[in-house]
Amino acid sequence: MSSCCIVPAVAHTDSVTLLPPPPPPRQRRASTWNRCDEAVARQAPTSTTTCQVCEESIMKDDWQLGLMFLHTDGFMLMEWYHLSCLKCIPAAGLDNILERAQADMPVDVLADFQVAVNKAFGTNDSGLIGRAA
Repeated sequence: MSSCCIVPAVAHTDSVTLLPPPPPPRQRRASTWNRCDEAVARQAPTSTTTCQVCEESIMKDDWQLGLMFLHTDGFMLMEWYHLSCLKCIPAAGLDNILERAQADMPVDVLADFQVAVNKAFGTNDSGLIGRAA
């Protein structure tokens, strides 16, 4: 007989040591992520972004609105939305979100953004989003 196939006999005991159950998964505290008040608007560079409201892809070159979240550990997260889904964003503290999103846009980009906003909201009102002079 080869020694690799021999299994040593185990003494039988009547007591079994029970281990305590594992701790429950650590719950994420809501306070670990804080939403910034700034918003970003841009044309989607790819079609890989998903709208956080409707869960559909934001197509390449469509305008998307992003909200930044900062984690207490220093991580950053962007949530992206279709312009047309803007009305459904949980908006506590997000007054004037469109104005903040376009605050630093160049004039030519601002004009394209305003057209996209008017199209998304079905209006021709050029004053829908204002720009402080």
